[in-house]
Amino acid sequence: MNHSRSRSEPLVVGLLAACLYAATGARDVLWGDPTKLVLATHDFVFSLNQQAHVGSTLWARLFAWLPLEPYAWRTQIASAAASGVAFGFGHALLLGTGVSPRSARIGSAAAIVCHTIWFVSAMTESYAPALAVLALALWLVRARRLPFCAGFCLGAGALVHVLCLFSLPALLHGVWRSRLGRAGALRAAAGAALGFGLPVLAVAGIAAPRIGGASLSWVELTQRYADFQLPARNAPLLLGYLVYNFVGPALVLLVLGFLRMSPQQRTTGLLLVGAHYLVALFWMTQRSFLIPVPVYFACALPIALGAESLCAGRARAASLLLLATLATPILVYLATPAIVARLSLQSGIRDVPYRQELAYFCRPWKCGERSARTYLEALRPVLPERALVVGDFTTLSPLWYAQAVEGWRADLALYSIDQQSSERIEARLQAACASGVRVFVLDDETFLRLPRSSQPRERVPVAAVEQLSELLEIR
Repeated sequence: MNHSRSRSEPLVVGLLAACLYAATGARDVLWGDPTKLVLATHDFVFSLNQQAHVGSTLWARLFAWLPLEPYAWRTQIASAAASGVAFGFGHALLLGTGVSPRSARIGSAAAIVCHTIWFVSAMTESYAPALAVLALALWLVRARRLPFCAGFCLGAGALVHVLCLFSLPALLHGVWRSRLGRAGALRAAAGAALGFGLPVLAVAGIAAPRIGGASLSWVELTQRYADFQLPARNAPLLLGYLVYNFVGPALVLLVLGFLRMSPQQRTTGLLLVGAHYLVALFWMTQRSFLIPVPVYFACALPIALGAESLCAGRARAASLLLLATLATPILVYLATPAIVARLSLQSGIRDVPYRQELAYFCRPWKCGERSARTYLEALRPVLPERALVVGDFTTLSPLWYAQAVEGWRADLALYSIDQQSSERIEARLQAACASGVRVFVLDDETFLRLPRSSQPRERVPVAAVEQLSELLEIR
């Protein structure tokens, strides 16, 4: 491959990845965490609060000027672009390892259509910018021999997502065992310390508005969401996701490529895997499957090495393998919701109004996901003026977005039961009833979490909106 082509191919790969994610990404508001980041971007939240992800917020702000409606679509484009940047750098690194361009394309393609990377790139999330940070750090140390800058990138990347720090042990080991040696590893460590320390000192005193709950320190967040009893539940889930992400030829190539890796590459890879999976095993199940995203991104290397062992010098075989690597997972993603539904398995997936849960979580694309918008449109004519609307973070997130960004039903009082004691919830409900305010509960799960009251209440379903009900005091 000539020099000009080798320089332009990573750009093309990154652009194709960004276009795929933008074309298949969410066009509207979603439930839960993606909307949290949309609100942080819209309100320009600048804070070290883990729920703000200030680096991701600043990145998304760059796309807030796009002439796209609704606002949530603009921030999704930011995720697509960040993943495109990551795959541009990533493909350049693959080409630099000495594998053929055909094998490098297969490795990049397998990671691009990987379910979880596609999933977080098709919505407003902080994982895609974190991948871009990781890829940039690797490029700085491998292509430019700048270990201090690479370490600084990962350290400062903690403000994008703390996930960036989990790659630091692998980076330090890789630098130590490279030509840069011990001195290079020390420079990388110093860069990471400075990259992490300077932003902390710069913004530590800046207060930020809360987003759907109390501000939390990292320690408090860990205490809340980590549990030593979770590995038994998370381990099979994480293994299942690994297979699901690379279903088809990519899984075979991954094994073959791992066997072809040098001892240094293998140890570095295991450090990357170990750091991310150690956290994922003990983290809350609903979020644990997202933590190994950098591992899935790094799997492009062993997959490319596996492709090299099978297709070296055989252009036709490489083309067929590339096609199979792209097509097989997409077909599996299409078929999985129907298959899982037939199995009648009990899942821990949150059932929110109007959303097809299996399709949402099993298929990475989100371009047809409008359940939150349908929910808002159904609520608008049903809820009376000044009503108290009770929910939790998940069900209230579209309403917070609609009120803050679109001026939707500003008369409604939105009340989250998250991190609230039974006494405080009960006092809020009683105060509303005493003042003649009608009270509505958004979904079944929220109703089950309400405290039992000495004052009997009747739950009356509102037929016009899925799962919505009104609370009436029995006198």
